[in-house]
Amino acid sequence: MNVSSYQIITALLALTISLSLCSSFPQEMAELSVFATSILTKVTTFAVEYAINDIKLACNVRSELEKLKNSLGAICAVLKDAERKQCTTSSVKHWLENLKDFVYDIDDVLDDVGTRALQQKVGKGEIRTYLAQLFIFPFELARNIRKVRERLNEIAALRRNFDLKEEPIDTPSDRIVQRETYSIVDERKIVGRDKAKIDIVKVISEAAESKSDTLSVLPLIGMGGVGKTALAKLVFNDKRTKEKFDKTLWACVSNVSDLNHIVDVIIQSDSGESNKQLTLEALQKKLQELLGDKRYLLVLDDISNDNISVWEELMNLLPCAKSGSMILITTRLSKIASVLKTIGPYEVPKLPHDECMKVFARYAFKGEKAKDTALLKIGESIVQKCDGLPLAARTLGSLLFMEDISKWQEVKEIKVPSNDILSVLKLSYDALPSDLRACFACLSTFPKDYEIFRELLIMYWVAMGLLSTAGGSREAIRMGEKYFSELAGRSLFQDYVFSHDGTISQIKMYNFVHDLAISIAPNEHATISCENFSASKRVKHLVWDQKDFTKELKFPKQLRRARKARTFASRHNYGTVSKSFLEDLLTTFTCLRILVFSEVEFEELPSSIGNLKHLRYLDLQWNMKIKFLPNSLYTSTCLVQITRGAAKRCQKTCQLEISACPMLTSLTEGLGSLSALRDLFVFNCPKLPSLPSSMNRLVSLQKLVFHNCDELDLMEPKEAMGGLKSLKSIELVGLPKFETFPDSFESAAASLEYLKISDCKEFKKLPDFIQRFSSLKKIEIPERRT
Repeated sequence: MNVSSYQIITALLALTISLSLCSSFPQEMAELSVFATSILTKVTTFAVEYAINDIKLACNVRSELEKLKNSLGAICAVLKDAERKQCTTSSVKHWLENLKDFVYDIDDVLDDVGTRALQQKVGKGEIRTYLAQLFIFPFELARNIRKVRERLNEIAALRRNFDLKEEPIDTPSDRIVQRETYSIVDERKIVGRDKAKIDIVKVISEAAESKSDTLSVLPLIGMGGVGKTALAKLVFNDKRTKEKFDKTLWACVSNVSDLNHIVDVIIQSDSGESNKQLTLEALQKKLQELLGDKRYLLVLDDISNDNISVWEELMNLLPCAKSGSMILITTRLSKIASVLKTIGPYEVPKLPHDECMKVFARYAFKGEKAKDTALLKIGESIVQKCDGLPLAARTLGSLLFMEDISKWQEVKEIKVPSNDILSVLKLSYDALPSDLRACFACLSTFPKDYEIFRELLIMYWVAMGLLSTAGGSREAIRMGEKYFSELAGRSLFQDYVFSHDGTISQIKMYNFVHDLAISIAPNEHATISCENFSASKRVKHLVWDQKDFTKELKFPKQLRRARKARTFASRHNYGTVSKSFLEDLLTTFTCLRILVFSEVEFEELPSSIGNLKHLRYLDLQWNMKIKFLPNSLYTSTCLVQITRGAAKRCQKTCQLEISACPMLTSLTEGLGSLSALRDLFVFNCPKLPSLPSSMNRLVSLQKLVFHNCDELDLMEPKEAMGGLKSLKSIELVGLPKFETFPDSFESAAASLEYLKISDCKEFKKLPDFIQRFSSLKKIEIPERRT
């Protein structure tokens, strides 16, 4: 498809395609027993789920699937015993590694079967294609399934060398965790830091009142997990601190390496807008405008980059026209603190045991008075493992909430090296159910300090095959929401942002939790660039860390060793990617489930992307140059125009986000063909005037969000909102032409629960029929600012 230059697509093509015909199963970082038994479930349900019975001459396909199921079942029965023995027997470990590689191949073959079945269904309207698929591809499928089955049997035969015992096989539904949910504890309730806060506030006040024309720099130093950031937040938000400065800024610079990016983060902390495309000269001018005539306090939280020259350059760039301005930094790096300081560093101490016990008890008992003296006694021993680190105490406390005494005793008995917070946090990971371990581990592909949106993370899990689609895409989403809440409840995330309906909309990870995610399966994760392209054939997740694409880069041929990778993610990079680089990448990684190329730019996506038949999630957000999207991108539903055939191929899409499309002037009528669409987000599309009338066919739509669409008028066409019978939540923010809802919106009277309207200057009143909305729980209409 050729899209005109007036219709530049910069959307987040989060084509999180929950195609029940095409999803892979659990991710490689989980134990093999979880992965393999999930594949077994997929094989078992294949005939029904993928409509194999509709394929003529498919009896040999069904026969081969049945044989594969039996072979895989025999393997799964001994995997738990094998995983226990691999720690002490290297031959068992080697056998499991080879088996795991091959189970991936089985998954790819099954995924191919699902894709081809879907193509056949779609092709019924295209007679020549349909007939070719009808008579040819069942034989191909049977042959491919037989090949992987025979190879599996060869590997399975070796299990006899290890005297492995059979154990019952869990199904994915057996592993779903049912835990009581609870509200997040207020982070302001920080234990044991009152004196430290008073001391630091005093130092800051004295520096602010000084007549010094140079910037004061106070470092807070300490080991990871000791609470440097928490203490800095207490100081930053203290009323006495705020009174001393004209402006206070908080900038998290974790894992930020270049000067441009650091300056951009500082400016963004005030304005909320990124200026990453600007030169350093332009950024410096903006910084001067922001801070030049003010006494300011700037917190640089979590300096982890040890390039001293970068930070010294930053100090030279920061203005100091008004005396008393100050920088407060938090870091684990003592050499950074010693170079930048103008005031002696404050070393954040570990918590005393009794204070650490308070942190643990708050999360283990959730505010209830502990009456079980046996648990308290065990808890005292467990807290000793935390070595005075509040993050460890919090995480272990959350881990043991609602658990019985046997789980507490199990954690108590585990030996943990002192001063090793990763080992402590690993206890939390080990205690997660198998399904959650897989979902947690895939977080390693996100950068540190990255804002992770709940809906997109769930779609990420779907794309990786971590959420079974046997019960349909809606059930997979519900399972993902449970998993997200479970991980949040175990204190593995921070900086929660809540949406208007009370659910968590986005989170960040603690840096050490991110390190933990990477450490779980280091052989399957690789951070690469043109200078560092070390990646083995076992790597499944590739993170591209070549910051600058402004110079034409050649794709490293050495990366072909990792051609079976399932994730390729490029975030926080900039510049223009050459077409040849993209071509080489798409030709090499044909097994990708997830492809992220956000923030960088290219004018045309190569047609070879159509060869990525396993692709489920494509993110091209903030690409301001793209002009062409190829016909081969049959999974796309975000295009300005879409062919009817393409829409048919996307009927299982359950979430669609269109973001930052400055020239988007219409949405296709093909939108109405997305019968499974559950969530629709439209952000920052200033020229979009209306919705397609076919939107009234979105009977499964539950969440509808519009932000910053200057021309959008929901009154035309009036029928567009007439069939939204499942709609639960609608959020309208920054729609200057929105006055009220059309009469057709009454179709949501029985289902709508949450309604938010904000920054809509022409909005006058809710329609009278809103009184008949029987399920409404909350209406949020903030008072207008004058």
